[in-house]
Amino acid sequence: MAASPLSSARGAGEGLLAGCRVLDLTYERGHLCGRLLGDLGADVIKVEPPQGDPARHQGPFYHSVPDLNTSLYWWAFNYNKRGITLDIATADGRMLLRDLVARTDIVLESYQPGYLDSLGLGYEQLRAWNPGVILTSLSPFGQEGPYAQYATSDLVLMGIGGILFHIGDTDRPPGGFPMEQAFHLGATEAVVGALIAYYARETTGQGQHVDVSVQQSVNATGGGSPVRWQRTGEIALRPGQFQKGIHPAVPLRIVYPCKDGYVAFRLLGGPMGVAINRALVAWMREEGMAEDWLDEIGRDDWPFLSLGVEEIRKVEAAIGRFFLTHTKQELYEGSIQRRVFLYAVSSFQDIAESPQLAARSYWREVSHPELNETLRYPGPFAQLSETALNPDPRRRAPLLGEHNSEVYGDLLGLSQQDILLLRQAGVI
Repeated sequence: MAASPLSSARGAGEGLLAGCRVLDLTYERGHLCGRLLGDLGADVIKVEPPQGDPARHQGPFYHSVPDLNTSLYWWAFNYNKRGITLDIATADGRMLLRDLVARTDIVLESYQPGYLDSLGLGYEQLRAWNPGVILTSLSPFGQEGPYAQYATSDLVLMGIGGILFHIGDTDRPPGGFPMEQAFHLGATEAVVGALIAYYARETTGQGQHVDVSVQQSVNATGGGSPVRWQRTGEIALRPGQFQKGIHPAVPLRIVYPCKDGYVAFRLLGGPMGVAINRALVAWMREEGMAEDWLDEIGRDDWPFLSLGVEEIRKVEAAIGRFFLTHTKQELYEGSIQRRVFLYAVSSFQDIAESPQLAARSYWREVSHPELNETLRYPGPFAQLSETALNPDPRRRAPLLGEHNSEVYGDLLGLSQQDILLLRQAGVI
């Protein structure tokens, strides 16, 4: 079998996308796309307007001091990128973009559908400048259709994508995530689409337009829910509203408080559930916290599916009192030892201190020379046996216009005088 043109073009010591150049024209909702390509070793050039990307104003900020270069949000989604400023709405800006596109493999954008075309910078024009260029467009509803021009928000997209229906407490309306998720899901799918087109170009030599809808990306996370409805007419409900085969009537508790946080545990019936219940009751009895009536939940004939609300709540209350006497780490370790189906609900501090992530060298030290400090960032999302994702020292997010001279001078061949005049004219 012939080697892939991608794999044969680089050695094991180079980044997976070494030699691939990306122009990142996205605003904040698409920043993750470019960052992930940077994680894979691509040379990602973040293009922002001369006054700075709006995400630079989004907190929290380093040491709580607002500044264009201290947004932690900006840092999180723009490391592993170089940064330039460019006003593509100006004639000179469009000419500079033309010269950059001619030297680029993938262009990322998240403007309102039709905006680039209105500037004369749509896919047909980019392709005329560079037949091999791949334009990846990330938008709420895609480039076409009755919703294409609608303004929207993360919450709206989670709802209209269908996944919001699954989130929240069973006795309340659906609720959203505390952080934006919809556009991150879309950005991840945009990476997949861009890489498929990039691989195809290695074979055909031709680029293409990758049109990514956030609504469709969100809907894809719903798993089998759409298919289930089409085949059975059943609507998949939120956690706690369990369907046939688990419990027909009573919403079951999943998250319980403990000494220092929360753990996830759910009552189950059947052979597996009874075995778990039996092990948990034995653990509780070791510590003097199991009344005799609890033995019934470990019986092979425990009538789980016919229990009423009061009976279920009585069992949950007894278990909950036991959990409150332990830390989540104690419960996690004890559950592994006793084969109880329980998980600790990790806080961000738990994630930062995770021995599993440390063992996989997930966290990477990134230097911020302007702060005289080194900070820890999330590392690659995967490990490859033969090829490094990005072996180079990880690059912190760029300062505003930090790489203008490097890109316009070294890459495009402009003189320092040219760059100065462009800056004075407000083009860069």
